[in-house]
Amino acid sequence: MTREEMNKDIPEKQDADGNGMGEVEDSVRNSWSMECPKCHSDEAINIACHMSINVQLTTDGTIEDDQSSTGHEWDDDDAAWCGDCDFEGTVRDFNMDKPVTDEKGDQS
Repeated sequence: MTREEMNKDIPEKQDADGNGMGEVEDSVRNSWSMECPKCHSDEAINIACHMSINVQLTTDGTIEDDQSSTGHEWDDDDAAWCGDCDFEGTVRDFNMDKPVTDEKGDQS
């Protein structure tokens, strides 16, 4: 999903009286629907993501093929932490659209 697709249903900013104020503020919260569940910051969310790159095995070690990089990706079970308050959890914990599930599988 592109950033534009994710933002299409987010209303514009409003003042205290509910009057429109133009474009939506560009933030992690608005772009990715993520914030720290402890301090509610969206300024410093860190994710341990996966990167994929092809390597050639040789008798001397490996040779990385920089052109084969497929970028990075993550899923709900990957580690995530807040750089502001040091909360540690998973991406699911930071996702505002999904309920947090404890070790027993119970939703909170």
